[in-house]
Formats: sequence, C-alpha cells, structure tokens
Amino acid sequence: MEPEEFLAAQIRHDTKYDILCVLGIAPDKIYFNLYPRSQLSGLPLIPTAKGTKTPCKLTCSKDMLRPIAKFKRAFSAITAGKA
Repeated sequence: MEPEEFLAAQIRHDTKYDILCVLGIAPDKIYFNLYPRSQLSGLPLIPTAKGTKTPCKLTCSKDMLRPIAKFKRAFSAITAGKA
C-alpha cells in the first residue's frame, strides 16, 4: 500500500535556500516538489523542538507532490533565468 503522506525533515530556517526539494519515497514510486525561496514562508513548517525554529519538518500529502518523471521539466521551469 502506498503512503498518503510524506515527511520532509531537517529543513532549516537559518539556511538561505534558493530552492527546497522535497522527496517522497514510496515502495514503487518516487515523488517530489520544488519550492522556490519566495514560497518557503507559506509552507506549514513545524519546529522539531519546542521553542526553536530550526530544524523543522514538513508533512506533504501525496497531492502536494508530483511524479519524479516530471522533475527535469519542473526544475528547468523553476530555474529559468537564474544563471
């Protein structure tokens, strides 16, 4: 049975991400999503320790992720013009 949610851990608030790549690994499939810096503040990041902002975790439902076959196109689209 394939999971409906995936956990991305060790996301740090004090790191200046250009892009955050989240992977979801299922028994027969790999999922992903790419979040540019401009979208990071809108993600529901949860601190892993009380009273601190780093590191955090993000729980992603399967509908928040895409099949890995679409990674190259998505990465190209999100990085276009960022040379």
